[in-house]
Amino acid sequence: MNPIFLWFITNPGLEQTVISELKKKPFVKEAHEIFGVPYSVIAKIEVNSMDEFARTIRPDMHKISGLEAIAPAFVLDDSVQAKEPHRREDVARTTFLVTYHDGLFGVGKREKMSKTLLEVNGVTKAYDLFTPDMSIHLGWTAISVVEAQNQRELDDIVRRIHDKLRRKYVGAPHVTRLH
Repeated sequence: MNPIFLWFITNPGLEQTVISELKKKPFVKEAHEIFGVPYSVIAKIEVNSMDEFARTIRPDMHKISGLEAIAPAFVLDDSVQAKEPHRREDVARTTFLVTYHDGLFGVGKREKMSKTLLEVNGVTKAYDLFTPDMSIHLGWTAISVVEAQNQRELDDIVRRIHDKLRRKYVGAPHVTRLH
């Protein structure tokens, strides 16, 4: 099954406690503190089925103390896109997550944002997501993994992402540092 991204709203100051608890779970592949309103943590999980997620994992997540809300974003089938990064190995790089939310405007004319994102130099992986939780937001979201060696390079990549996507979608990129 494709991964599921979970955005968490935590009680203030408990972000690292929540991340520690998440990383103990065998189905959690990554967990990171993020800086954006209203979310404070994002995790990538892998499950065998939606039934497993609904019956076992989601209730298990709610047992973690310090959580106020969880918003799942489901990766659409066949939407995971990846390519080898073009980079020099001798240059230190930082990994960022760039999310681009389109709202309901793109539903009728749905094309995979992930394929468009991979056309941008600097994007190494991209996912198309559907976020069904109307209390947070409803619509299409694309997540891309970007590596940059400095703020200037990151700003340039984000500008290219926005230039590429704004022709078809409504929204703006949101950047979160992962490592």
